[in-house]
Amino acid sequence: MIKAIEIQNFQSHQHSVLDFAPGVNIIKGTSDNGKSSIIRAILWAGKNQPLGFAFKSKFAPKEETTRVAIEFSDDKWIVRERGEGINQYLTSECEDPFKAFNTEPPNEVADLLNFGDHNIQGQHDGYFLLQSSSGEVARLFNRIVGLDVIDSSTKKISSIVDRTKASVTNAQETIKKLKEELKQYDFLPALEKDMDKLETLLKEREMQRQQRTELLGITHRIDEIDEEIKDWDSWLDVEKEAQGLITLAQETSQVIRERDTIKGVIDRIEELGKEILYWQDEVDSFEFAEKLAVEVQECRKGIKEKGFIDSELIRLQDIENEIENFENKIEQLEKERKDLGILCPNCGYDMSEKL
Repeated sequence: MIKAIEIQNFQSHQHSVLDFAPGVNIIKGTSDNGKSSIIRAILWAGKNQPLGFAFKSKFAPKEETTRVAIEFSDDKWIVRERGEGINQYLTSECEDPFKAFNTEPPNEVADLLNFGDHNIQGQHDGYFLLQSSSGEVARLFNRIVGLDVIDSSTKKISSIVDRTKASVTNAQETIKKLKEELKQYDFLPALEKDMDKLETLLKEREMQRQQRTELLGITHRIDEIDEEIKDWDSWLDVEKEAQGLITLAQETSQVIRERDTIKGVIDRIEELGKEILYWQDEVDSFEFAEKLAVEVQECRKGIKEKGFIDSELIRLQDIENEIENFENKIEQLEKERKDLGILCPNCGYDMSEKL
């Protein structure tokens, strides 16, 4: 139990020391003389309440701390101290102060104090146990002797049992509800079989669709080949006539080349005639004249050949006229061939360019 208490700079107490007698102690006095501050000081030291620092005396210098020391009958003690840069507990059992703690005092301090709410009574509190109900008295005694653990354990167990029963009931209701909902899906196995059949049918339809597309492509190609055959039939109708024109054109080209050669000979003969006339005026000797006579004979022979050539030229003129007619006809056939636009059935090459 508490043997003595020392209070320094706590509310109205600048420095107060109280020695307690064994048993029950009563603090009395006139109002506003610090009776309740003593209780607050004990609670601050024992329970770290209140948490703020408003209880420091206003008259205390800033550098001084607020300090409450409690001494017990077994000569053990605790000190609660707070000030600028200081917030700690000191005990007789530990050399080092306790500085790191939360809202509750350290366990070592709580074990030394070993008192609760029933150990301190304020002036406005009811008479201890006399105004309490029988149940409150029983709970207090049970708590003092440790029987409250059994009561709290029983309450906790009952609470767990109640919650478990409620959970089981809810689970059973949920299971029942789910079973009812599952009945809505009894058709799913049959639907799964139908889906498998439908999937098979869809695959078969897709295969048939592909085959139909391929057949349409083949049919289209057959139509194209038929059109090409018709084009080739049209070309075969004019092939013989065109082939004759091609042969005639080749012969005409040969005649034109021969005509050009004959024209060259005629031009040479005319040049020789001019040279003969020139040299006739210049010939002074018989030998030269004889030589010229030989050349004249040759020239006369050439003149006779010229007459033959003239007749050939007339014939060539007729051939040229005939060639011109054939060329016009070839041009007409060429135009018709281009209009036909003959394509190779294998590679699509325009064969009209080769003809």
